[in-house]
Amino acid sequence: MSTKRQEKAVQLFVENHGKSVSAAMREAGYSEATAKNPKNLTRSDTWQELLEKALPDKKLLSAHKKILNAQKLEHMVFPLGMDEVDIKKLLNSVGSTPRKIKHGESAIHVWFWSPDQKARANAVDMAYKLKGKLKQKIEHSGQVTTAVVEFVGGGPEQSND
Repeated sequence: MSTKRQEKAVQLFVENHGKSVSAAMREAGYSEATAKNPKNLTRSDTWQELLEKALPDKKLLSAHKKILNAQKLEHMVFPLGMDEVDIKKLLNSVGSTPRKIKHGESAIHVWFWSPDQKARANAVDMAYKLKGKLKQKIEHSGQVTTAVVEFVGGGPEQSND
């Protein structure tokens, strides 16, 4: 059975994106000493039950699937005289879908749906973290090894012909 403080801590944690569990615990009325060890609360069955109630896995999965397919509306300007078929082929070749094409006096304006790569990358990153396949901690020894790459051969101005 959950306590009012546990329920309040989960509510504050879920509603305030970016707020730490410790901060939510303090605001819910936990002592400073208890809030310094949030794992004592977050590893409890009660916390997990309250969190599942507040953020059901089914709801999260649905939102996550949408983010994995996220698109954004973008706009590009093409020169007059360019064929609409060529514009559509070009956009389709990079995974974009033309939405509207408007011929102006000096250019062709095209609005199109484009994959939102940043949102998709964040969703994939989040999925790997949740599955425990990606660690957030990056350690560095303090030493950096560098390599010198030297171009061997003639440049574009040289020819072997």
